[in-house]
Amino acid sequence: MNTNLRDESTGPQSAAERVERALAPQLIYFNETLDLALPRERESDQARQIVVAMRAACSGGKRLRPMLAFCAGGIFNVPRESLAGLAVCVELLHSASIVLDDLPSMDDAVLRRGAPPIHRMFDEATAILAANGLIMLAFESLVNKSPNVKNEVLLNLVSDAAKTAGHAGMIGGQHADLTRLRKKNPSRKSVEFVHEHKTGKLFEFAARGAAEIGGASHAEADDMTQFARNLGIAFQLSDDLLAATRTREELGKESRTDTGKAILSTPFDRAWARGAIDRLIDDAKASLARFGARGQNCLDLAESVRERARE
Repeated sequence: MNTNLRDESTGPQSAAERVERALAPQLIYFNETLDLALPRERESDQARQIVVAMRAACSGGKRLRPMLAFCAGGIFNVPRESLAGLAVCVELLHSASIVLDDLPSMDDAVLRRGAPPIHRMFDEATAILAANGLIMLAFESLVNKSPNVKNEVLLNLVSDAAKTAGHAGMIGGQHADLTRLRKKNPSRKSVEFVHEHKTGKLFEFAARGAAEIGGASHAEADDMTQFARNLGIAFQLSDDLLAATRTREELGKESRTDTGKAILSTPFDRAWARGAIDRLIDDAKASLARFGARGQNCLDLAESVRERARE
């Protein structure tokens, strides 16, 4: 199924509108699949509170990482059903990371997506258990909701998912966030390291995984990985910009140790971030040159991140 086909007659003007319009059927399908993947709340379930917390952790959100998986898969004409396991996996890993990042020992968040974070909605123990439940469910979904994906590809995806979430990926990025970015005047190298690992690695997994499911060559998969790496860092820098320039009411979230406010505290810092985002988005788009028009949804997704930084 080619996800790049869309009605141009009403031509939305912004890149965000274009990609959301193009992916509307995939996002409806994804949300239905995610709902089916999550455990159901039952009065007789002794772990009912964990189920409620897991579902609450996955409510709302931009679904950017699943969108990336569908955009990348569209380049290789992968049916949405074959991308379902990957898309659900990346969203569950992302949701689990948010629950853990929000904990008092991490970012000490007081607001997330306009509501209390999971540890405040319930308690810390429930939040930790719910996050672990989401991580386990991510691997289960990757295996069980990937029809027609070759076993050897699926095995590689499971391994890549573990690396993405582990100490060389998101966990390592969160540790660096705690130890490097909380210092006064952190280096730009440290900022990029944190964003590449804490955010970018999951973007890479979404795009490269979709390419591998689609039978991409090594060179094509490498191009998708480079695209996603730059996109992920740019997205997190845009998040930092918003944290530094918007109110909690506008953002719908706030933490007591917001690194975005710390590392982009001056107009000079914010000007550097905007320039870095432009360079990263340009480099990301250049990585897709070989795909031509097939990569349009990915290009629009990248431009939507640039637009976000300019809001």
